Amino acid sequence: MSTLREVVGELADALDQPPTAVLGVPVAIDLRVVPIGHGEFVSGVPDNLVAVVHDAFGAFGAPYADLTKLERANALRARFTSVADTLAAALTRVPDAGVLLAALDDEPTACAELLDDLADSRRLVGRFLLDAGDEFDDERIDQLGDGYVRAAERWSALAPTPVPELVHEILVLERACQEWMQGASELPTRYAF
Repeated sequence: MSTLREVVGELADALDQPPTAVLGVPVAIDLRVVPIGHGEFVSGVPDNLVAVVHDAFGAFGAPYADLTKLERANALRARFTSVADTLAAALTRVPDAGVLLAALDDEPTACAELLDDLADSRRLVGRFLLDAGDEFDDERIDQLGDGYVRAAERWSALAPTPVPELVHEILVLERACQEWMQGASELPTRYAF
């Protein structure tokens, strides 16, 4: 089974794009509950990653970089709308801290791989969104990008520091990012795009 990092690397090579564009354009940051051992854990690998990336790169009949600035901004906002709704549903099904930590204790190797995928996906998405926030001069996108960079740091810290307080902090930040994404999907009131 390929890790998210490997899948993203293969897609980036195939599309001749940097990894941040492959993961960032579709904003592939879904949360999936995965049964592991006697517990459940949360994965950052969406079931339909390849289809989502294909849709994102093929939706306009031209590579993302070839679109106008307005088309890129509108495409990103449309993706925010879709992903924010998906994440809202996913976040209602996330197990509590005790269940997540039990899975980490029960299957540390498998969970460490999932945590690495989660951190990597959020880091790539965060960097993509920080660049997009600068490109579109939209502080809401910038805030969202910063949120995912911070989420990446916290997911990375969970394996060496498996405590309920950190899980709670992570899930609060994930929910905040979902809300920020919903806000960033709306047209800005004071920007050109």
